[in-house]
Parts: sequence; C-alpha cells; structure tokens
Amino acid sequence: VEVMRPEMLMSVLEAIRHNQHRQQSNLRLFEFGKSYIKADGTYLESHKLAVALVGWVKESWLIPSLESSHEYFILKSVAEQVLAFLGIDTKAAQKTGNSYLQDGLDYLQKDHVIASVGIVRNTLVKGMNAKGPIHYLEFDWDEVTRIVNIDNVTVKPISKFPSVRRDLSLVVHKNVTFNAIKDIVIKQGGALLASIDLFDVYTDSSVLGDDKKSYAISMTFRDKRKTLSDKGVDVMIKRISDRLNEQLGAKLR
Repeated sequence: VEVMRPEMLMSVLEAIRHNQHRQQSNLRLFEFGKSYIKADGTYLESHKLAVALVGWVKESWLIPSLESSHEYFILKSVAEQVLAFLGIDTKAAQKTGNSYLQDGLDYLQKDHVIASVGIVRNTLVKGMNAKGPIHYLEFDWDEVTRIVNIDNVTVKPISKFPSVRRDLSLVVHKNVTFNAIKDIVIKQGGALLASIDLFDVYTDSSVLGDDKKSYAISMTFRDKRKTLSDKGVDVMIKRISDRLNEQLGAKLR
C-alpha cells in the first residue's frame, strides 16, 4: 500500500499557519474530512477526524506553570475518552508508526489503527511555515464507525436556554481532595449542575496558613426548561458553600 501525503494533517497545518500569521498563537482546532491512499493502482477514500493543539491556552484562571507537554496528555485523554464513550477498548495501544508523528501512540482494534496521537514532526511543521510544537490527534472514522453499533448512540438536542457559570475559591485543609468537594457540589447542584471543573490549586502557606491549600472551582448550571435567574443561582451557590463548610471546613477565599 502506497500512502499518499496526509491530506487531513496538511489541511490542519494550513489552518494553523493561517492563524499564526495573524498573531493567533494559542489554538485548539478540529476538522472532519477525507483522506486517500493508493492500493494496487486504485485510490481509496476514508474519513478522518483530526484535533490539534498549538500553544497552551493560558487563560487567566489557569496555572501559569503548565508546560507544552500537557497538550500531549490532553489529546491522549481526548482520544481515550472518545473511544471509551463509544464503547471501544483503549488498552491495545503501541508506539505510533505514523511517519508524520515523531512521538505518540497508535490505538488498535484487530490490528487496525483507529486513532493516532503525537507531536507533528518538526521538519513537516517548518516545511509548512508554521510554528510548533504541534500536538495532533487523528481518528480513522470509518474504522471507528465499523466497530461501533450506531443504533445504540443517543443524540439529545442542545438546550436553547443559556448556561450560567459561577466560580468559587475555597480554602481547605491540605488533606481535602477535589473529589470530596466534587461529590458535595454534585449532590447539592442536582439536575441543574451541568459541569464542575478544577482550574487552580494554590498552596502558599505564607498566605493561606500552615496545612492549608486553595482550590478554585468552576460550576456551570443549566435548566433545560427555562432561563436561570441570578437570584436562583445565588441561592444554590449559598447552599453549596454552606455544605462545603459544614462537611469539609471549606471557607471562601
């Protein structure tokens, strides 16, 4: 089998170059499209889903010390979560054999590579007049859909009502885990809690005191039937804060 140039990757690199030349250096992109191979004189078409990360997005609430290596593990996590969501085992993985990735993994199903994740080779990045490192994930979507029973996939419409995000900065004992906080928030937030995330951990004892640390968490609330009011969300946040204080000794920072 003669493999042609990786059209999907080249398309993604062109999009990255276009953005970088316009002063957009921190990028998170995805693309769905077609790729081709030539076998026995015949061109074979396949569908690919690609995701790329370029430059860690240093949003104001993120830990500033994060390094670019985090991007690889983020994409690895994305690959495994997508496959796990579709009921595909991710244990069969090996060092990538993709010639355009210098490091990374291939995920296999019955000797077929269904996804690859890694760092795009620097020679290819420079050849496209782009800047790296570029972390890249590509699914062979035809292989994925052959494995998955599509009839079992349930699709739900996106709510037409807006979500509300609220952040809390909590000071707790150093032995308190985020999972302990998460369990209480999920219980108190109920059906209106769409998500909870940890976006910062602060451990300066000169500021917080001995044996203390600070967790900064974000919570997103959404009601599928109506628009949430600020007053209603405030009541919920108060209830969550009170329970965190009662059960974990958490105090607002």
